[in-house]
Amino acid sequence: MAEMQNKDESGDMHESDQYQNDRNKSGITQTRSMILLDENKAKLIEQQPLQSQPQNQTIINRLFFGKTKEYITHPNQRNQSEEQEQIFLQIILNVKNKSLYQAWEANNSFSIEGYRNGSEVIELAEKAIWITQIPDSLLFQIQRVGYDPERGLIKLNDEFRFEKEIYADRFLLENRQKVIETQQQLIELKIKQAELLFQMDKYQNYNGISMLTVLSTATKYVKEAKPDDEIMQQRIEQCRLSIQLILQKHQFELDEINQKIEDLYAIMKKYKYFLQSILIHEGAAESGHYYTYIYNPSLKHWFKFNDINVTQVSEEKVLRDAYGDGKSKTNAYCLIYQRADHFEPQSYSDYTNNSVYAQYIQQNLYEEVKNDNKKFSIEQQEHELVELGDLVVEIYNVQFQQVNEMARKFKYRNGNPLNNFPTYLRTLLDQMNDLVKWSILDYAIREASQGKRNLRDYQEQMIFQQRIKYNFEQLSQFKVPSKYEVDKQTIKHLQYYYLQYISSLRITAIQQFQHI
Repeated sequence: MAEMQNKDESGDMHESDQYQNDRNKSGITQTRSMILLDENKAKLIEQQPLQSQPQNQTIINRLFFGKTKEYITHPNQRNQSEEQEQIFLQIILNVKNKSLYQAWEANNSFSIEGYRNGSEVIELAEKAIWITQIPDSLLFQIQRVGYDPERGLIKLNDEFRFEKEIYADRFLLENRQKVIETQQQLIELKIKQAELLFQMDKYQNYNGISMLTVLSTATKYVKEAKPDDEIMQQRIEQCRLSIQLILQKHQFELDEINQKIEDLYAIMKKYKYFLQSILIHEGAAESGHYYTYIYNPSLKHWFKFNDINVTQVSEEKVLRDAYGDGKSKTNAYCLIYQRADHFEPQSYSDYTNNSVYAQYIQQNLYEEVKNDNKKFSIEQQEHELVELGDLVVEIYNVQFQQVNEMARKFKYRNGNPLNNFPTYLRTLLDQMNDLVKWSILDYAIREASQGKRNLRDYQEQMIFQQRIKYNFEQLSQFKVPSKYEVDKQTIKHLQYYYLQYISSLRITAIQQFQHI
């Protein structure tokens, strides 16, 4: 087939022409009435020979890039065959195949008319693609953009269904023999499946509109235009019900066939993947809006990422938008599945310490990230100590004034002031000396840290101590200790007076109990 050379005025080849050329070079022909297009205008990776691709197993390669082996046989040439290895990033799904598994199988096994083997043209060839190395993330692109000679670019809003969990085993080279053994049964089921889909499409796609919709509209029209013509209304309603029953019967038979196909692969369930993200397009072929649904396995919820807005949505809403219904212009164009063992809910420590993730990272990069995380953790702790130091001095200042006030009040009363230990100590010593100030500081540290820290931490944490010193310098000398270092003797004195304070509390409690 001659290559199409239509170009626009700027000299750039149209996307549809380029796509057709790419398909021709691969030995694939299509009808002129409808050419499915590659919706990704900027391809993320070219399908180059395997040896031209990087060989090292980086995290990106292992997450997104897989390898396939293509077998091309020539039935009319004594079953001569060729083998090619390829690297793939995305798997193309034809929306006309109605569901993910059917589209994936159709993409992996098909006939080629007019296949080119170098300079030789072979009338017929059959191509089968088997995965030899499967990535941890599977990216499926649903072909929803087509080209029609009369209308130009069009968007295909057909309903396309997919499962929340899938198994890739049937597409792996290691299972090739098992799949071939079930091939005859599969072919028979596929023929029945195709017949049912064809019959259903005649009713669901009558000049682009479902016949049920046409008949419902006709019923409404007759009721308004000829409200007395009950016979016509009954005939239309009977016709609608008949078609509805036929479609229900076909759908039931189709579900049975799909289940039988699934049963053939029941033993091949090693490579399990979960649906993780759905990319949605809302609009026509040449314009529209994009947003994404992402599932969080830890929270067990779907979230909609729409520009800067993130909202939680129900799974029912997600699947309704994603499947499409043949009428709505909102539907999925890309699906991302994550391998099951990487999809389970995990805590932060699992992500940071788990060797499953660490093995993807080169050692030098792993060490660099580890050191950066360690530095960040230290900086975070230091920042928390600085903030704590500010709060401590704020509480200290308030408590200092309260202790002085309480001490003056209790000076003219009988009994010990038991408001708190600093107040007790201030009254006992009858002056605001360093020991009282240290007791106030200890009280402030305990209050600010909710009992997690005390005066000993002031001694041991240099940043904490420096921040408190800095804030103390903003206060008057009367309010702060004469020196900023706490010696062991001071701590012993505080402990001694604290025991006295506890004893006085007990004595007071006993006295109050005796008066009851």
